[in-house]
Amino acid sequence: MVKYPFLIIIFLIVPLIIPSYIQGAAVEPPEIKFTSSLNPVGSGARALGMGGAFIAFADDATAASWNPAGLTHLLMPEMSVVGHYDDRTEGFSFSRSPEASNQYQVSGEHLNYLSLAYPFQWINRNFVFSLNYQNLYSLNRTMHFPWHYENPNGPVSMTYEENYRQKGSLKAVSPAIATFLTRTISLGLTFNFWSDNLSGNLSDTFYDNGWVEDYHRSGRGTVGGREYESLIDKIDRYSFSGFNMNLGLLWNMSTSFTLGAVVKTPFTALLRHEGKSLSHQVWMPDNTGQWDITYRDFPSDDQKLSMPLSYGIGLAFSPSDCLIFDLDIYRTEWNGYVLRDAEGKKIDPITCLPKEDAPIKPTHQVRLGSEYVFLHKGMTFSPRFGLFYDPEPAKKKPDDFYGFSLGFGVTLGRLAPVAIDVAYNYRFGRNVEGDSIEGENSPADVRQHLFYHSVIYYYR
Repeated sequence: MVKYPFLIIIFLIVPLIIPSYIQGAAVEPPEIKFTSSLNPVGSGARALGMGGAFIAFADDATAASWNPAGLTHLLMPEMSVVGHYDDRTEGFSFSRSPEASNQYQVSGEHLNYLSLAYPFQWINRNFVFSLNYQNLYSLNRTMHFPWHYENPNGPVSMTYEENYRQKGSLKAVSPAIATFLTRTISLGLTFNFWSDNLSGNLSDTFYDNGWVEDYHRSGRGTVGGREYESLIDKIDRYSFSGFNMNLGLLWNMSTSFTLGAVVKTPFTALLRHEGKSLSHQVWMPDNTGQWDITYRDFPSDDQKLSMPLSYGIGLAFSPSDCLIFDLDIYRTEWNGYVLRDAEGKKIDPITCLPKEDAPIKPTHQVRLGSEYVFLHKGMTFSPRFGLFYDPEPAKKKPDDFYGFSLGFGVTLGRLAPVAIDVAYNYRFGRNVEGDSIEGENSPADVRQHLFYHSVIYYYR
């Protein structure tokens, strides 16, 4: 039995679940495959209220995750904290195994972002330094598939119960620095340290950086007229460690237009793995009343996951001091997303096929957002709106995901140096390539509700 975890990360990867293969006895059917992927994304209620269109407009401490050059907009020290609630529903339908069709929901609250930013001068030049904590990817998932298997090449009739649970997240500690190269061009750099910590339980704490997979399959039926029972129990713990950078550029072309660009470098992450498993088959020979039992155990190993290059460009337009629009286009080179197992074999994490047999097309995110600012009784109010196209990589072509966002912010002005922001995102995909029983089409409908809330405190 071999299980290939891969990140639905990219940057990390958006839902990361690890594909898995489990090779059973000759009478066993193909295993259900779990696939998923992570799209590059940033943090913060303000940015997500604009649909994630923030590359050319990034002007708060969360710029370190979108375009670090935007840190140069910070004129005073500030501290920010962002919370995040995610509710994701997946409905699967199976054509040849309708009994496996089901709907699954995962939800949870997380600390999304935490930062301290400090502007300073050095060698007659203005700099901004920030220290950031990012919880970018939630890897929680729960699934249950009951299904029936008939072997067309032999007298086999089995009923199976598949249960799969994954819990964890990917986090980075990210110092960032930015400065002006000229009066109109600024440059920023974020250093993402994805720390290594292997937790011994299913907790998802501030310090854990990885995930736990818990898999169980039981089957009962007849093989060649004999009663047959099989059981697989497996638990795997993975820690994720690596390093990459975000390089950002901002160009204030005029009083109305700003151009932004960002590159998130590829890197190879180490997956440190601990696991244990139990597999047995039980036969009832003739009428003796005795069972033949075989126990199998599988060793743990370490793997490497290559994360792909991604990059984007944004254009911000300000027709007035109160209104701004931002349009972003972002590309991820998913063909660079490769899992290397302990034997050095290269696996495509999206299709679970050998990498040479699975060329994956890049994805292109398109995001459009706007913000309007007005003053009332010494306070600043900022309603926001966004639209986005956020495809995920898939075997034949990217799966289409769309969404919209609503956001609102208030700065208390003279009353207190505090800004409060909230945002709501709705993201959906119809008939996307979901998890499947091998050899069967299993389209999925996905709905995702995301809520963000943040507080920024300015030190005057």
